[in-house]
Amino acid sequence: MRKLRRLLARLLFCDSAVLNGVLIHIPVGIFTVYISYLSGWLGLIFGLGYIVYELNEQKIISDKCYPELQGWLYGISFGAIAMYFLRG
Repeated sequence: MRKLRRLLARLLFCDSAVLNGVLIHIPVGIFTVYISYLSGWLGLIFGLGYIVYELNEQKIISDKCYPELQGWLYGISFGAIAMYFLRG
């Protein structure tokens, strides 16, 4: 299990200590792509709201938002690639 975590952390360019934060936010990025597919403005509003939420969370509880934003951006990337192939 440790080897898998290290491999996944290397593939996602993050430290293994923040790997859970990266992985848990990938579905949020995929959801952002789905919302953007339904309505571009809604996706933009959701994306900006998510960024503001993460930065506010960092300011208030001193939570490091960068791994979470990194996972969100990976999710957007994976979702955009999947959407490209699914739309044909």
